[in-house]
Amino acid sequence: MLAFLFLASIFLALTALANSIGLFGGIIPIVFLAAGVVILALRMPGWSLLLGLPLTIFGTVFLIYTYDEVVRKTFVPMPPQITKCSVCGKPTPVIPGVPEKDTICAICKKRLKGK
Repeated sequence: MLAFLFLASIFLALTALANSIGLFGGIIPIVFLAAGVVILALRMPGWSLLLGLPLTIFGTVFLIYTYDEVVRKTFVPMPPQITKCSVCGKPTPVIPGVPEKDTICAICKKRLKGK
């Protein structure tokens, strides 16, 4: 029981650490899971089950928890810069490398290529 409380407190401390350090948040659960599997594979009498099994469980739960947060974050693209088409005057996105006064919308490009 004491070992479980000790491992739970370590898990909570590392969860707080991973949330405060965004860079290593994805590495810690993988290390937990790998360390648990390695300790289980070593087949040390008593220690393999005492340390390996909780590390594997914590690593799996922590991995699901961490990557669930990563997946929920959404990417909001920057709104495009808008200028007026030099032919028809409709709003059209700015094309990199083309001066704003020479920007032509897609509809006018099709019309000009068709002529």
